[in-house]
Amino acid sequence: MNRAAMAAIKLMQPAELAAMLRSPALVPGKDYLVVDVRDDDFEGGNIPGALHLPSHQLSSPYTFDARPHLDQFMTIPKLIFHCAMSQQRGPKAAMLIGRLLTEDAATATTAMPELYVLRGGFAAWQSAYKTEPDLLENYNAKMWEEGWWM
Repeated sequence: MNRAAMAAIKLMQPAELAAMLRSPALVPGKDYLVVDVRDDDFEGGNIPGALHLPSHQLSSPYTFDARPHLDQFMTIPKLIFHCAMSQQRGPKAAMLIGRLLTEDAATATTAMPELYVLRGGFAAWQSAYKTEPDLLENYNAKMWEEGWWM
């Protein structure tokens, strides 16, 4: 991926994403999409409406069929990637998808989506919003308190 494409990936603060989820004017899967690339650590909770696309599938061309996802991604203006802490898997997935979308952009009839990485990942998200059930699905507080995901 060239430097210009890499620079296009921005950080999104949890509060900004929370406002998007709570906005009646925005539709998940149409106006934005959260892409959760955690693997087994997906257990214990997720952001409502997130697409679970495990990073181990992205790392192998044999297990990842990009076409259906890329077609979907090209129709959504904002893609927000995250993993547990958004330090490795989330940014790596955003760069990979960004590269694939850039390759497809020459033939696309829609604008390139904006790419984001959620600052602090799901660890920061659940820490900030663990008492707000509208911002968490499948949440298991005990798992997070025990630090099982680290």
